[in-house]
Parts: sequence; structure tokens; C-alpha cells
Amino acid sequence: MNATSSSPRAPYLAILGALVLVAVWGAVAAAGVFPESLFPTPLAVARALVQELRSGRLVDDALASVPTYSIGSATPFVPCTHVQTEDLRGSLRLLTQALKFSDYHAKRERFAREGQVRQWL
Repeated sequence: MNATSSSPRAPYLAILGALVLVAVWGAVAAAGVFPESLFPTPLAVARALVQELRSGRLVDDALASVPTYSIGSATPFVPCTHVQTEDLRGSLRLLTQALKFSDYHAKRERFAREGQVRQWL
């Protein structure tokens, strides 16, 4: 067998490794080494994940944490940084400039100061 081919046991080893990790996590949590509020059991985390998914809050919070931009003349339907213009080419140029900056909040403030972007909340 050469170095580039993978072992047929590799998927099983990955699954076994994950199971061992969860077992160690559960054992440490059950031992009470840390308070449950700081180190919950795997079952408590799984229950909380299911609860968050059922309520829809997890997806909403995940989407809310992603910066959203809008281009055009109509008022956006979602909270976002909006480039108000009738000129699509100009809007795309402004949006490209905004995305080149590393700090999201600095981008918003700069374009808002220049009067090119409105915050719709």
C-alpha cells in the first residue's frame, strides 16, 4: 500500500476517536470535577441543541451574526447595510469597496459618514 492511499479502517477509526472523546467528556462531567453550568454532560448539550433547533432560535441567531448587505432602490426586508442607488454598477462598486475593509463596523461607519449607505433596522 502506498502513502497516498487511505486505510479501509480510517472511517472506523475516526468514528471510534469521536466516541472516545465523547466518553471522556461524559466521564469528566459525571465525575463533577467542574460545575455543571461550566461543563455540562454530552446528553445535556444534545438536549439543548435539539431545543434550540426546534425553537428556530439557533438558525435566527446564526443568520443574525452574519453581516448582510443590500443593493438597490427598494427598502430591504431584513436588517442590513443598504446601498441606496438606482445605478447597479455604482452599487456593486461601493459594495466591493465596503467588503475590502477588515472591520465590519468601520465599514458601516465610513460609508454612513459619506452618505452612501443607510442602516435599516
